[in-house]
Amino acid sequence: MLFKTAFRIIIHEKEKFSGAVVGVALATFLMILQCGFYLGYQRDITVVVDSVDADLWIIPKNQPLFDGWDAMDDLPFYRMREHPDVERAA
Repeated sequence: MLFKTAFRIIIHEKEKFSGAVVGVALATFLMILQCGFYLGYQRDITVVVDSVDADLWIIPKNQPLFDGWDAMDDLPFYRMREHPDVERAA
């Protein structure tokens, strides 16, 4: 019964069918667009972390962002550089 009704709509009511096709196409386009936004945002947010070849980042306490930080005090910086396991610090 449902298949018969759907077939009649496709054959006899082309305007309704066209509207349904346009609606489904628009919904599909919007879903793909949202996925593209999400994947692009996910890639862009990690570009700074991916470009740095470091095993550990040490930043000042209560730092809100990882890529726009304030300068550290000299004492923790030099203490970090003197550690035997630290190869390089900048």
